[in-house]
Amino acid sequence: MTDIVRIFQDYATNKGWVYDYGSQYAINLIEQGYTWTGLESTIYFLHEFRRGSRIDNNTMKYDGTFYLLVHSDMNQNFFSEVGTVAEGKYENNIEPLVTDVYNPFWNDFYCSQMEVLSTNFIDVTNFLDANTDGIKIDYSVQYINSYDGR
Repeated sequence: MTDIVRIFQDYATNKGWVYDYGSQYAINLIEQGYTWTGLESTIYFLHEFRRGSRIDNNTMKYDGTFYLLVHSDMNQNFFSEVGTVAEGKYENNIEPLVTDVYNPFWNDFYCSQMEVLSTNFIDVTNFLDANTDGIKIDYSVQYINSYDGR
């Protein structure tokens, strides 16, 4: 049976992103792990424990949360509080993740075995000990034909 963790891990790996899976407390330690690059160009796909339920022999439903993040400068303004919008976290870190990563990510799963039931996101800044900015995504998907006969 194909699992959402492996689906997301494969997708992230194929895109060249860093993927990590675990509780929020475990993924908070990413800065100490071998996958942390500290580069602003690295996209981190941090996937919290998912919830799964079997719909029938051919369908699993998964609900969960993951984060799409980039390393950030903690002293950078969010929007325009102490600088310009062009210098802020929103324009440099968050907005590109929504337009260039989040939207294409879900579009890539349309017309596949995964039916996207719902997704939503919220901006996050200065997140985790590693100091990252990005978006927190809640999702609900069904993966069809995932039963392998075992």
